[in-house]
Amino acid sequence: MKQIGIIPAGCQLTNQTILHITENYLLYASTIAIYVLNASTFNVEKILKASDTLISSFIVSPHDNNELISIGNDGHLCLWNVNEECITTRISIPTPNEPLDCLLAWDPYNTDSCVVVFNSGKSISVCEWNVRKAAKNGAISEIFCHKKPNWRATVVRNSPHKAGLIALGGTNGTVFLINEQEKKSSKLLQESNKNNPNLPTDTQNVALNLGLKNTSLQKVVDVQFDTLSATYLLVAYQYYIILWDVDTESQMQMFDRSNNAEISSLNWLEWTAGNFAVTHVKSTTISLYNVSQKAPIQSFKLTSNVAATSSAVGTTSIANAGQAGGGGGSVTGNYTAANIGIIAAVVTNKYNYQGRQSRRVMWCCLADGSVLLYNLQRHQLEFHSSAGHTETIFACAYCPQSPDVVASVSFGK
Repeated sequence: MKQIGIIPAGCQLTNQTILHITENYLLYASTIAIYVLNASTFNVEKILKASDTLISSFIVSPHDNNELISIGNDGHLCLWNVNEECITTRISIPTPNEPLDCLLAWDPYNTDSCVVVFNSGKSISVCEWNVRKAAKNGAISEIFCHKKPNWRATVVRNSPHKAGLIALGGTNGTVFLINEQEKKSSKLLQESNKNNPNLPTDTQNVALNLGLKNTSLQKVVDVQFDTLSATYLLVAYQYYIILWDVDTESQMQMFDRSNNAEISSLNWLEWTAGNFAVTHVKSTTISLYNVSQKAPIQSFKLTSNVAATSSAVGTTSIANAGQAGGGGGSVTGNYTAANIGIIAAVVTNKYNYQGRQSRRVMWCCLADGSVLLYNLQRHQLEFHSSAGHTETIFACAYCPQSPDVVASVSFGK
């Protein structure tokens, strides 16, 4: 039996750790599988069946691109060998009555250590997992625990400059700085503090000015340690961004909004000091900032018409369903930049495109389940997949009149 093609599912839309990019691979997570695309051909090379339910998070090792860790809300925590498509270490975490909601961050200073954050109704627990140990006893140790929270953790990051320093953001606008070695934490000032002179107004007035029904603007969307400086920590809330000084735990800058769209992610641009990129939930506009200025220094759209570019970009792509080893079929529909935003994005300058390093690329997931690769240096779309299912597919069927047409249905809206 010969495989003639792969029709991949779309990217899920749950959190920031659903996308990763390495020198040789582009990776994204559907609800139950991780798709590994070749960096040069954009063909799907590997599919890792990472969970029987929903993949909660996955992370690629900063030490070895051949290793990644995944965790599902069924409690299966797995270390993968990507090239062999096999699990090398597995731990099953006892799940409460509700599915596990977890986050992952691999320690940049320790090849064997991964931070695992467990969200539950009773507590938020930050733990360290020794990825080489399969037994639960001694493999996982608790670093930090917040009892009976009225919030949940949304993002966790390791400092690339200070060993054992972890930033944990939550839905209540709080960012905890956790010292892993000393097992203690400090709490950064919440952005909604009305007595804070760095804020131009309180969250209630901000919401009214934006014409929003929901006045809760406290959620931490993303946090990023500066890759070039040990001092800076960027924190993205839903509608604005604050630059923190990690050493003094004080605010250094609050940045103006580029538009009224909700923020989805932020990334430092490693190739230039002080610059970072911001993406938005309901817009394909990317805003570029410098820490010295409150206003964006540049804003641009990835594409003006998503449907038009998805089938026209590149010589090989996920849209080539008929080619052996290729990606999926095309999906029709009128998708425009006005109603499809960027759900998550990662930036790197170490991406090996067609045998050469292609600096300044952004790997994005859009709200329609498609993924795209954008070259920030040349302002060029390198690759864009077709739209795909963002929820689990439960049925499919061939068209009786044409063997090249397949219909599928998922649990999504």
